[in-house]
Amino acid sequence: MKSRQHIHVLSIFTLAASLIVATGCSTSPKKLETAQKQEQAQFTPEQLLGMARRADFPGTKNQYLMQAASQYWSSGLIGQAKAALLDVDPVFLSSETRDQYQLYQLELGLLENNTLTVSDAINALNLSELIRKQPQDSQDLLRLFESAYNLLEQPLKAAILLVDNAELLPEESQANEKIWSYLNQADALAINEVAETSPDYQLRGWAQLLSRVRYQETDLQAQHDALLEWQANWLEHPASIAPPKELQLLARLPEIKPRNIILALPFNGPLKNVAESIRDGFIAHFYQSSESNAGELKISFFDTYSRDFLSLYEQDLDPNTIIIGPISKDTLNLLLMRESVPYKTLVLNSAPAPYVVENLFQYSLNPEQETAQIAARLAQEGRSRIAAIAPDTDWGQRIMESFQTQISAHHGRLVSKAYYKNQQELSQAVSKMVATDHSKQRARRIRQITGLNLESTPRRRQDIDAVFMLAKPEYARQLKPLLAYHYASDLPVYAGSQVHDSSSGSDDRDLNGIRFVDMPWTLSTAIDIKGSIARNQPSKAEKYSRFYAMGVDAFAIAPRLQLLTQVENSYIVGQTGRLSVGPDNHVNRELQWARFRNGRAIID
Repeated sequence: MKSRQHIHVLSIFTLAASLIVATGCSTSPKKLETAQKQEQAQFTPEQLLGMARRADFPGTKNQYLMQAASQYWSSGLIGQAKAALLDVDPVFLSSETRDQYQLYQLELGLLENNTLTVSDAINALNLSELIRKQPQDSQDLLRLFESAYNLLEQPLKAAILLVDNAELLPEESQANEKIWSYLNQADALAINEVAETSPDYQLRGWAQLLSRVRYQETDLQAQHDALLEWQANWLEHPASIAPPKELQLLARLPEIKPRNIILALPFNGPLKNVAESIRDGFIAHFYQSSESNAGELKISFFDTYSRDFLSLYEQDLDPNTIIIGPISKDTLNLLLMRESVPYKTLVLNSAPAPYVVENLFQYSLNPEQETAQIAARLAQEGRSRIAAIAPDTDWGQRIMESFQTQISAHHGRLVSKAYYKNQQELSQAVSKMVATDHSKQRARRIRQITGLNLESTPRRRQDIDAVFMLAKPEYARQLKPLLAYHYASDLPVYAGSQVHDSSSGSDDRDLNGIRFVDMPWTLSTAIDIKGSIARNQPSKAEKYSRFYAMGVDAFAIAPRLQLLTQVENSYIVGQTGRLSVGPDNHVNRELQWARFRNGRAIID
């Protein structure tokens, strides 16, 4: 999760206006500052702009432009300041004035979320030099640079920034929370490199701490032990003296971890295979963890097919009990009518609710999380006009509606959509989606009117940036070539996880180029638990693969609910995605991106 801090630094710019000096001037700084203040007070910004237009020398012209921009900015007239800055050529500015110009550009870029402007400005500035020249504004400058790295999605640089300038921050504990949060968002390989090679004591300590704790994140007890070992070796490190909240909770693991977990699922009836797959994934993860050897965690099972789930809440259970279940949407709706439940409950389903029920958490594999991630990716890539195709079923229409809502939320538009019922309708649906059917109809009308046998080449509509496809592999293998047949081979295609069948073993060259999201469990072939389940449950392993993964992650999530809810930006890397808990108590899944290349799914 990314936070953006936009700050107003008018005080910096007002002060720095006194640094806007004429090139080659030898007057003493104090006299020059007084003279410039008098000059700025003497002329309005409009007069300064007129003087710039009449100036004979580039240095003088750019000096007047910068003075006008400074006055506009100090008055809060940002648009006018930006217009004045557009005419400035920084080549003709002194080093001090050039810094001020780049500070303006940095703040403008942040105000407009313009990553290119922010990147150019941040690369042209030296924070240490700025702080040396303007020490009274050091905290504002630091926050400005932090905001820039946030916008540029460079969390490691943001963390290094705060580590290097920790003395400028008002509270050590607050600084450590930010550093820990940024490091958690950084690339794991980059963190490992810093942990091994950084000459900076504090930065290397932070990186080693993260590497050790994250390496053990599938095993809560092992995480706790890794933290204690790190603290013993880094007693004087800021993270030992004022640890972030997540580490404080992890250190208290013996008193907060669950003593009892109940799997409340329908182990009989029509959902028996689903429930058993979740259970087997859960148990497989349990036996892989150190908890199975500690003997402190009790696991029990409750069949919701034959017994009322709500009767669990009437039992006198250990206060640290966690209930996993139910699956039933009807039971979930009953729970959502309460203000709270007596024991932490991880429901394996989800439903929108206008309020949060205390102790109730929702974890599901619903495809709406996929559409949200795909819509965000399209927006990030500047693709705002989308065509979509889906099966003509209740499920397909539901996902299409969700996708359209997500696209709109990112200021995009679903310009065309089509549905198909079977393979025979695929070509017609694609033709409708890209409007080659309209092109053919126009050609027929012209031939009828003129009576001439005119040749024409159908054209697709030109207002499409990308195609979103909801299709299983057997349909997708035909849809991709059909797009080429209907003159849309140049359009990038994005798909949900349904397009990927890891068990098929087929050469999916017809899917080449399609980008899609899926869970790590399905994309990876190197997961020990997955291999073990495949050997022990060969008849069910593929059909219920995703539910095994859900059980594996249910074991990882349940004891970490307190960590995930109380620590901002905290997450675990699970088998169903990167998992975090939102303010609505829903477990959010960030899936992996992949694409088909040479007939195989490759992780992006």
